Amino acid sequence: MREQSELVARIYERINGEGYEVDIPALRALHPGLLTFEAWLANTEKAKLAAVLAG
Repeated sequence: MREQSELVARIYERINGEGYEVDIPALRALHPGLLTFEAWLANTEKAKLAAVLAG
């Protein structure tokens, strides 16, 4: 991967090594309409995702 992109290699190492943290309550304060993945899937995209996965 590093041969193709040093930046992508560093990002990959960071995410898989150190990880990252997200302050969900602070994010919800900024974006009150923020959905969980489950809510988004149930309310918005379930049919589209099912169609894609069905091939």
